[in-house]
Amino acid sequence: MQMERWGQLDMDAAVDEAVARTYRPDLYREAAADLGLPAPQADWKEEGVHAGGWQLETATAPIPMGADRFFDGAHFDPKDPAACLRGPGVGADGV
Repeated sequence: MQMERWGQLDMDAAVDEAVARTYRPDLYREAAADLGLPAPQADWKEEGVHAGGWQLETATAPIPMGADRFFDGAHFDPKDPAACLRGPGVGADGV
């Protein structure tokens, strides 16, 4: 997303496929279970919405999380990843 945001890459289906092959939360959950560690139940989560520490409750046990607010106030929603690219002043042309 960041490379597309700054005009370095055009997103297409090939990028989505590469992400699906390399980002494997199923393997993380399996390893975490083997180690007795909590793991998120969802594959993706929103980013940029917490100014301070918070707890991820949708996990095998609550997970303490740090702030994830972006310096520009952007909000990343995994259900619509390109939305953060459509914001005003975002991207190579808005620099």
